[in-house]
Amino acid sequence: MRKISKEELSEILKQHNIWLYSSHKLGSRANLPEANISRTELYGANLSKANLSGADLSYTKLVKANLSRANLSEANLSKADLSGADLYKADLSKADLSGANLSGADLSRANLYGANLSGANLSGANLYKADLYGAKGIAVFRYEKHLALAFDNNKYIAIGCKQYRTRNWVKNFEKIGNDENYSVTQIKMYGQFINMINEN
Repeated sequence: MRKISKEELSEILKQHNIWLYSSHKLGSRANLPEANISRTELYGANLSKANLSGADLSYTKLVKANLSRANLSEANLSKADLSGADLYKADLSKADLSGANLSGADLSRANLYGANLSGANLSGANLYKADLYGAKGIAVFRYEKHLALAFDNNKYIAIGCKQYRTRNWVKNFEKIGNDENYSVTQIKMYGQFINMINEN
């Protein structure tokens, strides 16, 4: 794997932007599967308002890539692959993450204020203390015990570390709640959230 510099990365992102706006006739799509990007090169990177729609920024492709503390505010990351990405404390405020693959991503303490998460895959994502205020395309609920999050067009619900399809929650939430030592009131409150999501 060859090492890629900040300057090369900047040029790749520029060419990707041209590729998008020219309907794929000019420039070139961001494709970095063989790049070896050191932690210092993307750590805290300023990619605010960058157009990375459809780009592959997954951890498995960008070996050792670290997007923690990166400024991705207002960036277009729609349909981007960020699976397994390290986005700890990243600023994703008002970013377009619609249809993005964020499965297994570390979004702990990330700023997702006003981000568009419609159709995003958040399965297995770490959202510990993430700011989800005003985020679109998800439903968030907390009652005493854990954060509950409905995502991917309400197909999935995650409560604490448990994540299942919504229809499975509807059938099994009482048993899961009892197994996890939730109180009767907690089971009832989370059950109301689950049923509301299922109805939508």
